[in-house]
Amino acid sequence: AFDLQIEAARGEGKAGVDDQRKEEEAVTVKKLRSLDREDKERPHQQIPPSFTCPITCEVMLDPVITADGYSYERLAIQKWLRKKGKHPVSPQTGLPLDHRRVVPNISLRNSIEEFFKERPQLRDEQA
Repeated sequence: AFDLQIEAARGEGKAGVDDQRKEEEAVTVKKLRSLDREDKERPHQQIPPSFTCPITCEVMLDPVITADGYSYERLAIQKWLRKKGKHPVSPQTGLPLDHRRVVPNISLRNSIEEFFKERPQLRDEQA
């Protein structure tokens, strides 16, 4: 009879631990779901680095691509090229540029505009 009581006590103890573990897991799952829901509701606060001009360190409004393949704010790179004279170098790599032409980076401009359209409060912070 005594052995049966010990086994019953062990079973209750194990069940109690299992119940406690299940409760802790349920709380953890609720917290994770809550964080996930908050994350989906809140726009991401970080602006992608590719949206920032390496010269001005500001979000680009009129991004252009140069011979080095990097994108820059149009006015900033034009000023850079004028300042460097006949033999301009890349602001990113320091290597000579093959030419001084700049080409609009329409895809990047559209991505930036779309990003801020979905997150107008971030655009306000940039202004």
